[in-house]
Amino acid sequence: MLQEKVCKELFAKVIALRDITETDPVESYSHALYGFVETDSGYECTKVLDGPDVYDILRKAKMRETTKVWNNIILYTEGWAAPADKDKPNLAPSKHPEAKKVKLICLIDESLNVESIICLEGEELRYDATGAGRLADALKEMYFIIKEENDNINDKSFYI
Repeated sequence: MLQEKVCKELFAKVIALRDITETDPVESYSHALYGFVETDSGYECTKVLDGPDVYDILRKAKMRETTKVWNNIILYTEGWAAPADKDKPNLAPSKHPEAKKVKLICLIDESLNVESIICLEGEELRYDATGAGRLADALKEMYFIIKEENDNINDKSFYI
């Protein structure tokens, strides 16, 4: 596992990359997949895919052929978060009266460890290492398929 400090550093790098490369809000997407690797000078992140639907990005990543090898990947997403509403279970988070903007990164490594940094509008960053939930499960499924298809290349890396 990468630990909270490294996850927060990577969150800051992804946000900085988005600020530099996503200057036109009409053209920028709310979801992106990044490969990252540790170097002598820290961590380097590279955008691999982006798009308007986070699960579509994961589906495309499963089928993507590339020569880049990443030891770890980050999935960035942003949108709205709100408390669950028992009276209105189908209410979109953006329509909830307590809705907050949220930015989230999920990181996965070759051991299928999933860690997250969650940033709710107006709150401190939150670290989570449970690796639970629908998005974490989708990341693990994507990793497993990619790893299985490319396992003969290098045990510690996978293609996306």
